[in-house]
Amino acid sequence: MRNRCLNKYLLPENGGNGNDLRLPFLPGRLDAEQTAAILGFEGRDIPILVQCGLLVPLGNPAQNARKYFEKNIILQLRENSKWMNNATNAVYDYWKGKNSRKTANNLSKETMLQTSLEA
Repeated sequence: MRNRCLNKYLLPENGGNGNDLRLPFLPGRLDAEQTAAILGFEGRDIPILVQCGLLVPLGNPAQNARKYFEKNIILQLRENSKWMNNATNAVYDYWKGKNSRKTANNLSKETMLQTSLEA
């Protein structure tokens, strides 16, 4: 998925036949999928990073609007190991909490079913 997202931004060097070394060309404004591909995250993780304040979208988009990110900042964050560690932990924590809530809901449903069967 990541390679496919970025492949359209790779141009052959010197207008060659495509067998030459390819140089990256990225627009100044990246959407969530492009940002995820550059940072090494899944597209579904970008809203988590925005919610945690680890990524800041350009402008002042509405909550349900498509978010764009500045290319230069994203490229700097990709090289920042401390930020990458914090972002990875934020994603882990989000999914850990979401999965534990799901497990807790399933356990409470089982408990309610058992008590109704016993009555």
